[in-house]
Amino acid sequence: MILLQLKKMEIHNFRSYRQVTVLFGPEINFIVGPNASGKSNLLEALAYLGYARSFRWHEDRQLINWGAESFLLKGELQSNFTCCQLKITYTPGKKEAFINDAHYRLSDYLGTYPVISFGPDDLYLLKGPPALRRQFLDREISQIDRQYCHQLRSYRHILLQRNRLLRQIKDGQAHIFELDPWNEQLITLGLAIVKRRREFVDSLGETISKLFKDFIDKSADLVFSYKTAIENTGEFQRLLEKSIKAEINSGATLYGPHRDDLNCTLNGYEIRYSASQGQQRAALLTFKLAEVTYFNSVLKERPGVILDDVFSELDLAKRIALLSLLRDKGQVFLSLIDLKDIEGEVPENSKVIKVEELRG
Repeated sequence: MILLQLKKMEIHNFRSYRQVTVLFGPEINFIVGPNASGKSNLLEALAYLGYARSFRWHEDRQLINWGAESFLLKGELQSNFTCCQLKITYTPGKKEAFINDAHYRLSDYLGTYPVISFGPDDLYLLKGPPALRRQFLDREISQIDRQYCHQLRSYRHILLQRNRLLRQIKDGQAHIFELDPWNEQLITLGLAIVKRRREFVDSLGETISKLFKDFIDKSADLVFSYKTAIENTGEFQRLLEKSIKAEINSGATLYGPHRDDLNCTLNGYEIRYSASQGQQRAALLTFKLAEVTYFNSVLKERPGVILDDVFSELDLAKRIALLSLLRDKGQVFLSLIDLKDIEGEVPENSKVIKVEELRG
């Protein structure tokens, strides 16, 4: 197993941080401080170094420190065999990623530092529109499957061109038979994306079920499933033919992976409607912890695990159980208000980082 470790990170003009360098330990890093002290902002910077976007669903321009014109994040990433320098810069309208000072396209940079994050804003994944859940799936899979990332980019391009052609047909500027080559590409790439998303979700199923029973509720049955209207080439083709008039009228493609969803049920009921906020948070946390195991098996390396405000709806016993579960998960970054929240149960080799001391 390859052990990835973010040794240090430099933050320049990101959120509440003007300029700071943070050193991290190889195992659990406790990010400690009172509310509004900058814990979540530090974790957001960590996640951004991996995702090249905010894990709190913020727009990039919202992340620039007040009064600054851009932000910069740098990280020193070490594995069993090598060490590399990561850098992301953002100025409104321009975002760039670098590995050892070599410029990379964002789609090629993604996955260099695989991370799995959990935070309060993740509740939007259950309560929000399907587009958020699709975006989440695409982000996670793209970290571990470069081919999927490229297929997704090609699919979006084809979708854009096909929708443009639909509008031209409606305006009498093109003929309906011109859709044929676009349909063929849409079907081929669309089915590949659906297959990979379903494989990803299904691969987590057994681990999710076991974790939720062991960690949250022994009698509960938690299930995540991928919902799609297209199952094979013939079905996709039939749906496109059936919806052609509606598509021309709307100027939009009505079927494909861009319309799919990630569903979650607890004891047979949709969790977004039937469960408490605490149960919803627990379900999402379980999904993320199952991802850690899956990433380990696929990448043969441990991702960075970023947990923001994870203790807020867990009792002490579950907090201690979670810490025990995290001990063999590699490098973890976990925020909490005070170490009293775990009654001093700080695992060996952990590091405590007090955000108020980072201000200098």
